[in-house]
Amino acid sequence: MRHIEIRYADDGTPSAVPEECTVAPGTRITWRGPEETPSPFVLRFTKANPAGHGEPRELPSRAMAGRQQIGIIAGNVKGRYEYGIEANGITVDPAIIIDR
Repeated sequence: MRHIEIRYADDGTPSAVPEECTVAPGTRITWRGPEETPSPFVLRFTKANPAGHGEPRELPSRAMAGRQQIGIIAGNVKGRYEYGIEANGITVDPAIIIDR
């Protein structure tokens, strides 16, 4: 399992920690917003969802365990998956890398 923490600057700009995340195929990846700021966020994958063919390219967060979260399981196609995190009307562009 791999967690990506969504953090917010004072002006509401979201960021992902780590900004680039390298995982092996079959790894569960969970994006988690902060507990103290349960703002919803959306992930938008540029070309493909790293979970695999046919999976949605846009995923909205859901409230779970007191914070906003999104979870997927990395598929078997190695590569770099660019995506945007949109929150508070602002989008930033980190990446998922499937390799190992």
